[in-house]
Amino acid sequence: MPKFIIDKKNDICSLICAFIFPPIIFAILFQIWNIDLRQILFEKNEDVLSITFAIKTIIHSGWYFSNDMVGFPHLKEPFYLHDFPVHSDFLNFTIVKFFSYFSSDPFLILNLFSS
Repeated sequence: MPKFIIDKKNDICSLICAFIFPPIIFAILFQIWNIDLRQILFEKNEDVLSITFAIKTIIHSGWYFSNDMVGFPHLKEPFYLHDFPVHSDFLNFTIVKFFSYFSSDPFLILNLFSS
């Protein structure tokens, strides 16, 4: 049976080439130090707007079920999201709630959460 010789120098070099260089090259090519995380980085569509609404609701009222700052002039009570089917996103909203302890900017939280 042939003996397999493990070359630690070659393994370390391949590890560096595989895990260290690609993020550095990515950062240099895309100039990630110039990215402003306080703006929407992705396409502005209905999903981003609804998620931003949920994040703002979590920041201002504590959770995503009710919001009294929606701006419907005919409502006397807070706007409730109990009929909106988002109960399966409990873990995601918990992560957003955790981020909201450190920042009150909904776009920053959206970009940190979605990256």
